[in-house]
Amino acid sequence: MMLSMKLSALAICLLAMSIVIPFVPEKSAAEGRLEVYRLMPHPNYPLCTGKRDLLDLTDGVLSHYPMWVHSECVGWTDQGPVKIFIKVKNCLKKVSGVLSIHTAKGSFAGVKIPLRVDVYGDLGNGKYHHAGDLEIEEQAFQDRESHWLNVSVDSVSPRMMVIVRPSGRYLFIDELRWKNISNSRPRDLEVIGDAHACELDSVKRHRHSLLGKIRPEKEVVKSWVGAFGKFGIATWVVENPFDSFPAFPPVENIHRCGNKIELWGSKSELECGCIGMLTNGKDKRKIEVAVEGYADIVNSISLSRVQGILSAEGQLVFDPLIPLVSGDQIDIPGRCAVYIWVQVDFHNIPPGHHGVAIKLRENAKAWNVIVPVSINVAPVKLKTKHRPAATNWAYTSDRPIWRNRKLILKDLIKHGINVFVVHPSAIPMPSIKDDWDNRAAQRFVKDLSLFQGKGLILLYLEWGRGRGPAWLDPLYGKDLERQKVAVQRWVRRIRQVLESLGISHSEWALYPIDEPCGENLHFLREIAAWVKEEDPAIQLYANPITSSSAHTSPEDLISLKGLVDFWQPSLRFATNDGAPFFAGLKHLWWVYVGIPRPAKSASPWYYYRLMAWRAWEAGASGVGFWSYSDTSGTSAWDDLDGRRPDYAVVYEGRDSSETPISSRRWEAFREGVEDFQLLETVAKGDIPSSSKMDGILKARVKNLLEKQEVSFDILNGLRKEMLQGLPDKLLAPVALPLSN
Repeated sequence: MMLSMKLSALAICLLAMSIVIPFVPEKSAAEGRLEVYRLMPHPNYPLCTGKRDLLDLTDGVLSHYPMWVHSECVGWTDQGPVKIFIKVKNCLKKVSGVLSIHTAKGSFAGVKIPLRVDVYGDLGNGKYHHAGDLEIEEQAFQDRESHWLNVSVDSVSPRMMVIVRPSGRYLFIDELRWKNISNSRPRDLEVIGDAHACELDSVKRHRHSLLGKIRPEKEVVKSWVGAFGKFGIATWVVENPFDSFPAFPPVENIHRCGNKIELWGSKSELECGCIGMLTNGKDKRKIEVAVEGYADIVNSISLSRVQGILSAEGQLVFDPLIPLVSGDQIDIPGRCAVYIWVQVDFHNIPPGHHGVAIKLRENAKAWNVIVPVSINVAPVKLKTKHRPAATNWAYTSDRPIWRNRKLILKDLIKHGINVFVVHPSAIPMPSIKDDWDNRAAQRFVKDLSLFQGKGLILLYLEWGRGRGPAWLDPLYGKDLERQKVAVQRWVRRIRQVLESLGISHSEWALYPIDEPCGENLHFLREIAAWVKEEDPAIQLYANPITSSSAHTSPEDLISLKGLVDFWQPSLRFATNDGAPFFAGLKHLWWVYVGIPRPAKSASPWYYYRLMAWRAWEAGASGVGFWSYSDTSGTSAWDDLDGRRPDYAVVYEGRDSSETPISSRRWEAFREGVEDFQLLETVAKGDIPSSSKMDGILKARVKNLLEKQEVSFDILNGLRKEMLQGLPDKLLAPVALPLSN
């Protein structure tokens, strides 16, 4: 799957047409004063992009809301910050004024007001200076309306570069206007550099602005002082380690939390807990974090600091897990929460109840706190056959995360991934002339060798209407027989490569089209028929969706039933419009979940941990999400440095020798996979003493997930109940003294 959050242009159009406001052209008061001479990147939104884009921005004709369905508007989708190069016509000296940008807001279609505008003056030597900016508050603008954004610009040359940072996937601009201001004050030139340097400068200014808004309210600080003293330190055990972590937790939330971590699991699992800390005062303090207890138990415990990181919409989210060694000292900043992650590997701990302690100590103040950790190991190892199929489109071409293929693969397997996807760039594609891309073939063999024996391998082709080889279109192609021959010849060659590596038919599948719906379902049917005609043993994979412009019904899928071997619809489609089809499907099928952007802000609990529970309750046998390592080629540590926010659930290490840094989202997904395995083990009666839950487990899970807020306590209680179905004598307490 490329990006599951794709929304077709036609879908937006159809939604919008029902509320179109009659279009009334307006005469611009600034007509002729501005000229747009370049746009980077090129506009790409199909309904309002064409040859007149440069002229449309200054033609004086306004398109009212919803402007994105009118040709006079100019639009971008998934392109990141947009650079608009303009000049004030008939002007040879420096000018000051107001640059006005006409845009719109339509939340129903995912169209938001831009986040920021920066204006840079052209110095004429390939360098620019900063001349003005506007940081925008989305909530200040009325929904379902068009709006003007006004940027004050001082002492700038007639030629300017305007950088507009979208909020979300879309950016629509209808008109630019300029108004001279004669009484503005001259400003010192802040020379930035070339156009690329200005892009980096714009990101830096945006980041600084967002960080400046992250601070506790005075009343919250006052309540901390009253509860913990002017220089006190508060500690608490986080109730749900996968919930949102506040940077400035209210006192009542801290008091509501417990002071002990209690973990339950089987010998096939890893379980997590978390400790929160908060210090009053503005000064940074150093706290030592250590694990104490019997060595054979302590060796199964790992600690991490949950790093706070800025997400694309300006939230401080606690996501990356920075590894710690017992005895490490960490810096505790004043007036901002710090979180310590505790992860226990149950594999090598004997069955029973065990106890260790996390000791927090500040030497300079002779302050220390002990947090007890109760580890309860059920004497059972869950069977591998009950693990769900799991994929997250981990492309080996994703940089900078994929710097050490062996370490990455180990990390994927550790977190339950057993379905691997080969990117189209690593697959030699078919040709009418029977050409063979040798460079792609080398990458193909390299990827196949990496994934061989680790699970199912999907060969993603990225075909479909308007995509893939230009000559390949079985719906409207002029020479279908020639296309068919070329595809079948290619299938034979691909099969030969796999067979030469010892990879059998059962270990791989073709994945021709991503998220097929509408015409692409018919396209897939034709391609699949050609493949099965050549070799019925070759497996095919499909991940269908539905949309308002290309609705997919159960009937649309029936004709593919004998052609597709692996189905992975979106969870929403599988449990709504597609439910009649998938509920009656006799062989195994999976689901995937679309993660909202920015993904760093997506709830680890709701989107990653509960994913597997929802899949199991729906009757699916596998799960997936986009994506393990997608950062659009930029750093996972910076959500503002690419054309869009990052979807990766791991962060690149300092160099290729380091395992990727995990995250709360990634650990939440792993826990969900383990939960699925436990649910399936109990449901299939492979834990005999859990037979009392036969017939009611599905209903209890359904009832749990139907709640508006899925309770961590109730879910944990259900897990504990499943594990406690084992004989009590196998869970006899093991008394372990704690060192002081």
